[in-house]
Amino acid sequence: MNKKHLGSTLHSFLAAEGLLDDAVHLARKKVIADQIAREMKRRDITPSMMAKSMGTSRTVVYRLLKADEGVTLDVLERASQVLGRDLVVKLVARRPTQIAARAARRGRTARD
Repeated sequence: MNKKHLGSTLHSFLAAEGLLDDAVHLARKKVIADQIAREMKRRDITPSMMAKSMGTSRTVVYRLLKADEGVTLDVLERASQVLGRDLVVKLVARRPTQIAARAARRGRTARD
């Protein structure tokens, strides 16, 4: 094939299909889970040790490491404390393209 670009970007495809928010949400959770898993490995902390230090069950730790639903901010905070890390959560302004895409999925303009 000699075409320079065969299609759109993954970002624009996911946005057009209404899947971008879910993909970004899952990616964020996976990044945090990976950071926790790496730090646990670096410190030789098992899930059982982590659960005991956090005052929770191994099930909660496994849910955290799998980036499953139901992991609360409190669980993330306790995990970060056990690992000697700070958990940083912040709100940032959305880019105009994100606002427009979300509005389009809801069937209105970005100005509504």
